[in-house]
Amino acid sequence: MLETFPETQLLLFIRAKPNFWRADILVYLRITPRIRPPAQHLTLFSFEKPRQLGYHLIGRLFPNTTNAKGKIKMKLLDNLYAYVWQGNDNNCNSYLIADALKDSRHLLVDPGHITTPFYREPGLDKLFREMEAEGLNAGQIGLVILTHCHPDHCEAAKVIREQNGTLVALHKADEPVYKNLGGKIDIYLQEGELVLGEPSKLRLKVFHSPGQSPGHITIYWPDKKVLIAGDVIFYRSTGRVDLPSGSAKTLKQSIERLSQLDIEYLLCGHPYGHPGIIRGKNAVQENFEFIKRNILL
Repeated sequence: MLETFPETQLLLFIRAKPNFWRADILVYLRITPRIRPPAQHLTLFSFEKPRQLGYHLIGRLFPNTTNAKGKIKMKLLDNLYAYVWQGNDNNCNSYLIADALKDSRHLLVDPGHITTPFYREPGLDKLFREMEAEGLNAGQIGLVILTHCHPDHCEAAKVIREQNGTLVALHKADEPVYKNLGGKIDIYLQEGELVLGEPSKLRLKVFHSPGQSPGHITIYWPDKKVLIAGDVIFYRSTGRVDLPSGSAKTLKQSIERLSQLDIEYLLCGHPYGHPGIIRGKNAVQENFEFIKRNILL
C-alpha cells in the first residue's frame, strides 16, 4: 500500500540492464517536484526484450499514438508523416511533409543516424523502408531541415544530399559543429517565415530555440497547428543542457516562448518514455505545464 501526498508524483520508467536484453519496470516516487532523477523506486517486475514490451506498453498507455494493430502511427495528417525510432540504440524521430516542394518533392526534418553508434542498426535504411511502405520515394526528398547539429539528428543528411542533390538547411550558429562532422550547408535558417513550394504551397515559421545547442531551431506549421520541437521538449522532459554549448537558462526561455503557441500536434525529437507525438491542445498544454512545474527552475 502506497500512501499518496499532494506533492507526490508516481512515475513509470523502463530501465535497461547493461546487456540490454533484460529490463525492469520501475515505479519512481517523486516526493518533491524538482528531485531529478527521483531518489526512490520500487521494482515491479523484470522482462526480456525490453523494447518490444516497451512499445506494447506505449500502445496501451498512449492509445492515440497507435493504430488498430498497435503500431505507432506514421501518417498524422494528409501529408504529414512521423517516423518514430523503434530500435534498440539511440536515434531521433524524423518527420516528413510530402509534396511540399516544387515537382512534388518532400521536406524531411532530422533524418538521424546513418548507422547507430553502438548496436550498428541501419537507421537511414530503416527510415527509407518506412517511407516506401507509405508509398513515398526517398529519392524525392528535396530539402532536409536540421533542428540542430547533434549526430543523432543530422548524420544522415550528408548521405541524402550526396545521393539526391538534396538541399540541407541549418541555423548558422550550429554550422561549426556540423562542418566538423563532414556536413555541408546549402541554406542558413533564421527566425521568421519560411515559404516553400509553388505557388506558396507551404508556409512555416522558424523559431530560434537555443538551449541544447546554440543554433537549435523549432518549426511551426500554423495552418495545421503543428510544432516540430527537436530536442527542446519531450513528453514530461526537456533536452539536455550538459552538452557543449548547452544552456539551462536559454532552454527555459525557449520553452516558455513555445508554450504560447497554439499547438495541436507536438512532435518531439525522441521517443523517450513515449512515442514523442503529443496530440490535442489540452494534452500539449498539460505537458508544458508539467515541465514548468517540475523541471524548469
